[in-house]
Amino acid sequence: MKFCIMKLLIIFILTLPLTAAPDFYVNQAATGNNDGSSWENAFTTLTDALSQAISSQGGTEIWVASGTYYPDEGQSSSNNDEFSEFPLQSNTTLLGGFIGNETSANERNPIIHPTILSGDLEQNDLDPNSNDLPENLTHIQGTNSRTLISIGSGAENIHLDGFFLTSARTNLALFRASATVTNCHILGGFKAGISLTNSSTLNISNSTITHCASRGIFVATESVFNADCVTMSDTENPIISSSSDATVNLTRTCFKRINIAPNGLPSAIALFSNASLNIRSSLFLETPDQSSPAPVIRMDTDKPCLISNTTFYGHDRTAIANTHSTPGTLTITNTIIWDTNDFSPQVSHPSPTISHTLIENENLPGLNNLDGTLSTPNQIFTDPTNNDFRLHPDSPALDAGSNTFVTEHLDLAKKLRISGTVDLGAFEGSFTASSLPSLTIQNLGSSILLTLSPPPTSNLILEESINLHAWASRLAITPNQSIYSIPIENSSPRFFRLSTP
Repeated sequence: MKFCIMKLLIIFILTLPLTAAPDFYVNQAATGNNDGSSWENAFTTLTDALSQAISSQGGTEIWVASGTYYPDEGQSSSNNDEFSEFPLQSNTTLLGGFIGNETSANERNPIIHPTILSGDLEQNDLDPNSNDLPENLTHIQGTNSRTLISIGSGAENIHLDGFFLTSARTNLALFRASATVTNCHILGGFKAGISLTNSSTLNISNSTITHCASRGIFVATESVFNADCVTMSDTENPIISSSSDATVNLTRTCFKRINIAPNGLPSAIALFSNASLNIRSSLFLETPDQSSPAPVIRMDTDKPCLISNTTFYGHDRTAIANTHSTPGTLTITNTIIWDTNDFSPQVSHPSPTISHTLIENENLPGLNNLDGTLSTPNQIFTDPTNNDFRLHPDSPALDAGSNTFVTEHLDLAKKLRISGTVDLGAFEGSFTASSLPSLTIQNLGSSILLTLSPPPTSNLILEESINLHAWASRLAITPNQSIYSIPIENSSPRFFRLSTP
């Protein structure tokens, strides 16, 4: 669960309306009056700031400097109390990522100056990287919070931006409430990363959810989960599990390395009790079988489901299935399902509506579907071996879609989604890779060894990503040099691809 802090900078995007100055400041290193009136006199615990906010009238904005904050700290808190939590009330904006001297929220950077909210009450979780973030779930030990952040009792108009949430049974819980989360990294929830119950609504964007033991997100009892530009990975059971008339809407969402537990249910999404699902411009990557027939998306619902402009790659079981006795409509359009190890069928539903879709080794009936028995595997994507799922210039998926169901303005890489006829899959447009050398990657622990074959004959750019939808330049590649060594801070998962200047 190591995080490469500097590399996460690429997904930090200010999206909230911010005030010129907050109502309260929090800085654990402050030495002033501890009244929250300025950075010098900041509260040293977030708990005290939230207690003061509860007694305030109207909306409250709180700026929190980098550091690690625990819910059992503060004047009214009980040390090591597993029921201690950070409660958020209506009309609260909580911003992290400050160094502690800013005069504008636009000056902060939550990645360079991480603000961590941790449920490690006894502060005895194993911390091999000395950053207060456990490397994996086995490092969580002793007494930890049952709930890290709680939002309940009809609370609404809550904004959480720029935090790491970690090491509680549930890191974020909403009960009959609504909230917006941006630029956050939710990890190490040993029951759930996020829980939505009793008609709650969560809008989350530009965030990651990873390494949660039971489930990444639990959506129940008429709750609504809206995700945009979110990466979800390394969860031991379904990353999203929903029930009781819940609604799950996913746009530009990436699922990768799903279900690492031997006894887990290897589905990225599991929907039950009449939940509905909408997925747009998303990527499902490498969902290992774990010796189970469970599909990538497993549904038991009579509600409608839509999957549009989505790419499935690297699994060897059914991609999408609905086992309900009277299943709701299933609409699949502009989608690619590939590298399935010849497993068939990829869609299990009595009467799906599938159009403008390409499935490996299947020649689907219906409107303008592509024949997956004829397509050449190495001409679908640019370089899937190195996680580049842009379309190959000769891909049959180019300009093969229908604009009818496209509502998103941008694709997974935040490029213009429609500039004529939409393409199939999560990424719009093609990239010419025929002149690029092949890229071999070897992780040596403290560094990554890159080998290019044959040696490049022109200048290239090595791009790096942690989420497959936001890429940043990492290294300039020069002609005739074929071996490069890149130092890495830790073993955080990362992806590389080659591009032209």
